[in-house]
Amino acid sequence: MRRCLISGLLFLFFFNLVPNAGASVELLVWTKEVDPFLRDLKQMCQAFERDNQGITVKMQTYDDKTMPSSLYKAATEKPLNNPNFFNRPILIPKPDLLWTTNENIAPLNSLGLIEPIENIFDKNYTKKFVPVSIEAVKNYNHIWGVPIYVGNHLMLMYNKKLLKNPPQNTKELIAIALKQTKDTNQDGKIDQYGLVFPTNNPLWLLPWLGGYGGMPIVNQKPNLNTTSMTETLKFLQDLKWNYKVIPEKCSYNLAEKLFKTGKAAMIINGDWALCDYLNEKNSKLEIGLARLPKVATTNRYPTPFISGTYFIYPKYLKKNKIRLAAAKKLTEFFISHNPQLYMISAHKKLPSVMFMMQNDLIKKDPIMMLSAEQFLAGTPMSSNMLMLTCQNAIKSGLTAVMNKHLDPANASEKMQKIVERDFRR
Repeated sequence: MRRCLISGLLFLFFFNLVPNAGASVELLVWTKEVDPFLRDLKQMCQAFERDNQGITVKMQTYDDKTMPSSLYKAATEKPLNNPNFFNRPILIPKPDLLWTTNENIAPLNSLGLIEPIENIFDKNYTKKFVPVSIEAVKNYNHIWGVPIYVGNHLMLMYNKKLLKNPPQNTKELIAIALKQTKDTNQDGKIDQYGLVFPTNNPLWLLPWLGGYGGMPIVNQKPNLNTTSMTETLKFLQDLKWNYKVIPEKCSYNLAEKLFKTGKAAMIINGDWALCDYLNEKNSKLEIGLARLPKVATTNRYPTPFISGTYFIYPKYLKKNKIRLAAAKKLTEFFISHNPQLYMISAHKKLPSVMFMMQNDLIKKDPIMMLSAEQFLAGTPMSSNMLMLTCQNAIKSGLTAVMNKHLDPANASEKMQKIVERDFRR
């Protein structure tokens, strides 16, 4: 309730709503967002409509995983000339914009469904944005999205009610996690874990790979059968089976539940969770934030892969100049000053526009400042099919290692072979 009240007051501060006097263009935006953020986005769209008479905006939530196939269906379906009333197909309304992550760019691009941004805006348009957010949507010498906000980076979060200071390196991480893993009622079962994260998800492996000096792709070629990958897999396997500081079967949902209920001292999670963790309803949680600790044996920081959320333009939109002009206006609105400030203050989103990173809402907020520091130290997530193929291969090998079906060295070799078999340029 308090979060909703604060959100509402902030909204009234940034936006002054009056009714739209009538609309001639209704933009349809497919978005990955859900409430409560979606509810606030719809209110921001009302502010946009006030200043852009004749344009209305409809935001419709779509599952990120099905967005490419749904867009393909919407873009290629054609109505029948004389359809039988009972058998006529139900056509999917075509969106004017996609509000999604850069992970969808590869499949959308492979289907020939989207337009490069330099064909929509002038060639200098992208210079205003955080550089790594543009790197994350570069593919085939084109830029495929306009960043709305940036992030998707993993960080170490800890409960200050259980842990005073975060670890600075992996040696300290293990020592603290061991101390915080407890059987409090002496029944032979662990009641509190030192560390939690989804152990079979490749996104959680990739930062540590960077900490051990590796990268999944080098010179546009898969680079998984390496000493760095083997050491990374060994480190993660040891956390589970040697030190036993994480649950044997740790999914994302379980990790969240344990952390939010005070049954885990530390979690590795993304910036998307910050707003929820800071919510006062989580009475057993007082969140602290830290960079992922250095790998003790290499003295390197882990490098979380980073991206953002983007406006992506369907190719067919260029044929309709009126709708294209309206879509460009909506894009400009969301990267303007007040919407960017509101997303920082109410939803803990990092801004896509570079100069906004110096705003006091970030510089004077320890949580946001550390989130920005971790983001800027990350590596842009490539938006191509090779990266997706590598992630699928990593998931297969990681799962085998965490279940003790393969040793780390053999898993690294298997990952490389999977990518070389499955990837087609």
